[in-house]
Amino acid sequence: IGNLQALTELDLGFNQLSTLPPKIGQLQALTKLDLGYNQLSTLPPEIGQLQALTKLYLYSDRLRTLIYTTTN
Repeated sequence: IGNLQALTELDLGFNQLSTLPPKIGQLQALTKLDLGYNQLSTLPPEIGQLQALTKLYLYSDRLRTLIYTTTN
């Protein structure tokens, strides 16, 4: 997934995902990430590396706490 450098939108909704790979943080062109209706209880800290991200959908997941940090 880390090799998809030009990817701008990624829809992973309705896939029963329980984890995301840390390499998701390498998708530097990503502006929209849909993770809705999965089994996610946490997000990898690498999500904070997605500097172009403007839309993050997490509806109906199992997240209890969202810690979001960005890196320069």
